[in-house]
Amino acid sequence: MKVLEKAKTVKKEIKVQPYKSSKYNHFFEQNGFILAYNAYTNCFAEVTPEKYKIIKAILKDPGKFQYKTVEERKLKDDLTKGGFLVPEELDEFELLKLQNRLGRFQQISLGLTIAPTVACNFRCTYCFESHQKERMTKEVETALVKFVDEKLKIVKSLNITWFGGEPLMALDVIERLAKSFKELCETHHVDFPPASIITNGYLLTKKRAEILKQSNVASAQITIDGPSRIHDRRRKLANGKGTFARIIKNIKESMNIIGIMVRVNLDKTNEKYLDELYEIWRKEGLANKVPFYFGHVQAYTEVCADISSQCFSTSDYSALLIKKIKEAQQQGVWLASYPSLHRSGYCTADKFNTYTIAPSGYLFKCWGEVSDGLENSIGSLDGKKSKPVQIKNLTRYLNWDPFEKDDCKKCNILPICAGGCPYTHLNPAAPTTGDCSFWKYNLHDMLRLKYDALQRHKKIKSNKGGKHEFSDL
Repeated sequence: MKVLEKAKTVKKEIKVQPYKSSKYNHFFEQNGFILAYNAYTNCFAEVTPEKYKIIKAILKDPGKFQYKTVEERKLKDDLTKGGFLVPEELDEFELLKLQNRLGRFQQISLGLTIAPTVACNFRCTYCFESHQKERMTKEVETALVKFVDEKLKIVKSLNITWFGGEPLMALDVIERLAKSFKELCETHHVDFPPASIITNGYLLTKKRAEILKQSNVASAQITIDGPSRIHDRRRKLANGKGTFARIIKNIKESMNIIGIMVRVNLDKTNEKYLDELYEIWRKEGLANKVPFYFGHVQAYTEVCADISSQCFSTSDYSALLIKKIKEAQQQGVWLASYPSLHRSGYCTADKFNTYTIAPSGYLFKCWGEVSDGLENSIGSLDGKKSKPVQIKNLTRYLNWDPFEKDDCKKCNILPICAGGCPYTHLNPAAPTTGDCSFWKYNLHDMLRLKYDALQRHKKIKSNKGGKHEFSDL
């Protein structure tokens, strides 16, 4: 080959990557500092007022800012690592939408919420379930094991939550199924992480806690709605008798066997009585051992629609939540909340490879439908071809798409909300239809509480659900 011309030496021009401010940035003041939070990365940082002046200048026009000092260049690096500065060509919303799609429709893990029975020994005033006595039969157990066996051929982990009714009324079913699931996971070389159980706690004796531990259950959620006179009025036995004293006894006997978290459901009838509960917690020696978190009582279904007048709106609940957390922190019985990322969908309802299993053998997407029948199911364990109504229900949930909603497109907390509860958005009759997450109303105040907790403990902690540590930018 004849060389016609010598290769020319080309001097490459080094281009600086253009950046822009993230649409998910939050900056707000606390105790003389500026707190910086990014909802896309879940990064939380403390910034001095002096540094914040530089940060504001950088974020206002990253392309024109002249980085003259080592400190300014380091700030840029930290802002980039925390997601506060992102490449100019990056569309965070579109990337979040892609991650949402990939997460919701993944088949790496199988998630099952299993109700071995929908029978319950309680008659809670706000329960969204109808009180049936149905219990999982051996035939349904066999069908469920077969269902899981097929699914485990293509997944890498099996995640279980036990639900009800009151699941401890069918503890033998939990034992048998857990044993079968463990054997299947070993056969298919699939991970079987510790499960959790949602129980009213009345039957959670030390012996049953030990059985649960042997059945791969590591944690339990129990609801207590106030001191005994309040709790016993709201969460009573089917015969009308109280449950508070028995639950406290069970918690003390079981808390060293499995982890226990207490949920307090808040509405207008009990929010004034929590100080008494905190005092009981301290006297019983539970304050630093069994933490609380709060739940929002809402009238989700027709079954509980008659309590809607007692419920707080989401915005009112959000304000109340801040007040109650402050009170609980002062009493030493609260672990400060921190947002979790929901890039892969909101809950079991909008994810492809998650199912709620009713004792009837029907499959559902939402926990709130577990005591329903064929009309709200998405399939069944009997192996029969899905009926048109089941296909309709399945597609309704899996086609739910907050990324098509104008409000969600604009929202700067979308990564920690994912559009909120699919059930309430897809059911026009639900009193909470269209409600946003409480984070929309109180994110900054909740983060202030988390910051104060970190300051009190004088620790720099890694935040669950995020990539970055609480740090000093």
